[in-house]
Amino acid sequence: MMLLQMVGVETIMTGIMDTWQSLVLHWQYRVLAVIGVCTVGFVLGIPCTTQVPSLCAYLADKAK
Repeated sequence: MMLLQMVGVETIMTGIMDTWQSLVLHWQYRVLAVIGVCTVGFVLGIPCTTQVPSLCAYLADKAK
């Protein structure tokens, strides 16, 4: 499973590097971009492993 996560991060990073060429020039920007991609992936993955999706669905139904 870890290999699939690394492939996803590498795919996203390749897209970012192709879009913004200035990130290739400075290694500090690449490190920050990798940290950012991993952080966003972590935050988006939290609802998949907790009871938050059911809470979000409950709140969305109650708001109607």
